[in-house]
Amino acid sequence: MIACDDKNVRCYLDFDRVGAAGVPRKTTVTVLGTDYDNWAVMYACHRKLRLLKNEWVWVLSRKPELSDEHRQEAYRAIAKAFRRFDFDRLVKVE
Repeated sequence: MIACDDKNVRCYLDFDRVGAAGVPRKTTVTVLGTDYDNWAVMYACHRKLRLLKNEWVWVLSRKPELSDEHRQEAYRAIAKAFRRFDFDRLVKVE
């Protein structure tokens, strides 16, 4: 189930089972940026016991391959949202 809050550009996801890569079954996802035709960047954060924090960033593409130009646009959206971001930690998933 997905419900979106258009004012805050947030979506609330409820997976049928535990999400991939440890994403909690119910989580809030924020859209960091999109060009509406080729890519979107989404972010989720989950805190545990005030000490631990897991964060996820997804670069989504409408096509199997994202062009270098569109990838750079998506990366700029990530850089705008975070002061420091290690782009080497992004993992391509097919």
